[in-house]
Amino acid sequence: MIPFREAARRPGANSAATWPARGEPNRLEPECWPVLRPSFTVAKGATVFTMGSCFARNIETHLDRLGFAVPAVTLTRSNSALTAAYGAEIFNKYTPTSIAQELEWARTIYDRDDTLTEQDVMPLLLQLAEDRYVDLHARADPGFGLPFDEQMARRRLIYSWLRTAFDCDLAVVTLGLIETWWDTRVDQSIEMHPRVLRHPDAKHFGFKPLDYARALSATRQALSVLLRNPRTKVLITTSPVPLETTFTTDDVIVANMMSKSVLRAVAGTVTQDNDRVDYFPSYESVMLTKQASVWMNDLIHIEQAFVGRIMARVVEAYVVDAATSQYEQAMAFSTAVMGGAIDDAAPLYQGLRDGPADPTLHGLPLDLAHYEIATGDTETARKRLCTLHGSGAETAEGFRFAWLLQSVGEDAAAEEQRERAFAQIAGNWAMLEAVMVQMQRQGRDDEHRRLMQKAETTFVANPDVLARLALFYRDRGEEAEHQRLLQAAALAGGTPEQITYYAQQFLGAGDHDAAHAIVSLLKSPEQSPEASRQLATIASTRQRFDEAAAHLKRRLDVAPDDVIALGMYAVALSQAGREVEALVAGRRALSLDSGDSRIPDLVARLEARGDDLRA
Repeated sequence: MIPFREAARRPGANSAATWPARGEPNRLEPECWPVLRPSFTVAKGATVFTMGSCFARNIETHLDRLGFAVPAVTLTRSNSALTAAYGAEIFNKYTPTSIAQELEWARTIYDRDDTLTEQDVMPLLLQLAEDRYVDLHARADPGFGLPFDEQMARRRLIYSWLRTAFDCDLAVVTLGLIETWWDTRVDQSIEMHPRVLRHPDAKHFGFKPLDYARALSATRQALSVLLRNPRTKVLITTSPVPLETTFTTDDVIVANMMSKSVLRAVAGTVTQDNDRVDYFPSYESVMLTKQASVWMNDLIHIEQAFVGRIMARVVEAYVVDAATSQYEQAMAFSTAVMGGAIDDAAPLYQGLRDGPADPTLHGLPLDLAHYEIATGDTETARKRLCTLHGSGAETAEGFRFAWLLQSVGEDAAAEEQRERAFAQIAGNWAMLEAVMVQMQRQGRDDEHRRLMQKAETTFVANPDVLARLALFYRDRGEEAEHQRLLQAAALAGGTPEQITYYAQQFLGAGDHDAAHAIVSLLKSPEQSPEASRQLATIASTRQRFDEAAAHLKRRLDVAPDDVIALGMYAVALSQAGREVEALVAGRRALSLDSGDSRIPDLVARLEARGDDLRA
């Protein structure tokens, strides 16, 4: 406990001890920038391990641009075959328990012999079908599963990333949420996969949010692993990215506040406990800044420009020989330009117009050209852009570059730059999709459509990508294109579960013929529980109950203990008027605990008829 007199003197020595007032420049308006008081520093170019929610991915992007060694970024770039579908999202760990579990899993292997084995990976997997598994501890895992060899390859990549935590200079941890799914057999948190809901082992999985004590314990476990290296320092924060969906009964806004409050309290406690752990207030900066430009249009994710502002302040405070003052000005200029606040950018333009002296500011020329176009100085913008294009310099914003060139009438250069940008990411669906989403949010319809067409050509044999493109068309209200791409996805192949998923989309749209045609692509639907159920659902929707029962009977002939198919079979028989058979099937479904809520009522109703049925 701090003595009374010492505590009473503190406000006088703390310039940030009182809440700021309106009417004078302050650290709350127009943007919130709490005072940072670092307890340690790191060298520029240091190795930074980033772990936590998707906000960690935002942070590492900016640290990479500033010249730090960021293993998550390096490994994503050098393993495009494994990360093509999801990018660095395969590293996301949203809850304190998942962060702690992954670090301890990797540390055990590292201390043993630093060699990943099948025995290390098998406990993490749930088998869906023959040689189809999901990783219960990886958020970015396809709901249809992957072959075991592919899951091993992904786990090798995840392990190679996690092991860098044990020899890093700085670890950045972002605590994301408390809503947690559990494997009750081993009392470990898992990621929720839709396929788990219909898995025979579904009863072993459940949902329960972390309370403060469990979240604190898990965070302390994670830090104890990170801090075993005496050189490592830790920056921890609460991710400002809110829950997209809550699995509680609360309004998601209320559930999100509960989640963030628990995690903010945890972060504060562990910071007080250890002199090598500091809290940085990204959460406060985002939540207390009353500017629409902070948020993307989904009101969930943070605009990259604002994340850049946050990280610029962190770097300035914590890094020896940090970014120059020009960097600070450039970040403010970029935020204003990208947010459409051209008047706010004007005072900074003169000091930046000659281009960057700091080599890390490779995005500044595009921001300057963007500003010049917005203020009517298209000739200066044209010269700047043509010079940059002629230099052949690579940029991470190639499509924006093309759009700016087209805006000043340089159509040929714009098309060349567009092709160059596409070539850089053509084989990486995650990056391509991210650019498409950005185009969609910015209302750049023509660019969005061009990218969809190129993606379809590039990934013509990939059913997952084609199905995702179909959803883009659905969002645009182009139903004919949506259905065409779903059919193309089905024809491209995939697992029986994937094909029946595509069929389900048509069924939901009322196109029973298309749904049936897609399911008929399967060589033996009765071998696939999803396919047989889907065929039965299609038949029932058309009032063909005998046909539905026949589909399910073929499935049960192969797998008599498929309790879900058995419950559906009993219902279909009842709908077909075959009540004696329905009663037999219903009783068997009850004895096997099918979980179908319709079965108890069906059996009770049919048993109540008694003699009528026997007659």
